[in-house]
Amino acid sequence: METRANRDRVLQELRTHLGRDRARTKALAVSELGLVEMTRQRVRPSLWHSMTTDCPTCAGTGRVFTPEVVARRLERSLKRAGHEHRERQLTVRLHPEVALYLLEEEPKLLQTLQKLTGLDLELRDDPMIRLDDFRLMSKPAGRDVTQQYAVA
Repeated sequence: METRANRDRVLQELRTHLGRDRARTKALAVSELGLVEMTRQRVRPSLWHSMTTDCPTCAGTGRVFTPEVVARRLERSLKRAGHEHRERQLTVRLHPEVALYLLEEEPKLLQTLQKLTGLDLELRDDPMIRLDDFRLMSKPAGRDVTQQYAVA
């Protein structure tokens, strides 16, 4: 649109129609590129928000801990379990990727933790466990004691 009068007429017509919108809306001006600058109040949640839910694996962050971070969290929990002297034998259940990381990148970690804590540790991979989680199972009863020794 070359003439200012035409731009003003289009803007006025747009404002007339926006007046029927239940959301608070403002049409500001026509820019040099011929674009109408406007704002509109959000009336309902976004379509993305309405059609999605938080990821159960990452709790909605879109990120999960790396195997190295899981190993450090596991290490702190096992040290705590050893310090409290309530358990003698634990089975450590991990996602296979984390178990592989421990076996390949930190092969001495479990041996070191066994000596340090006095715990008899057994490593088990479990594909049903989240990538950034682990479970500590008391042996021989097989009860889950992870929360007792969880460290942030």
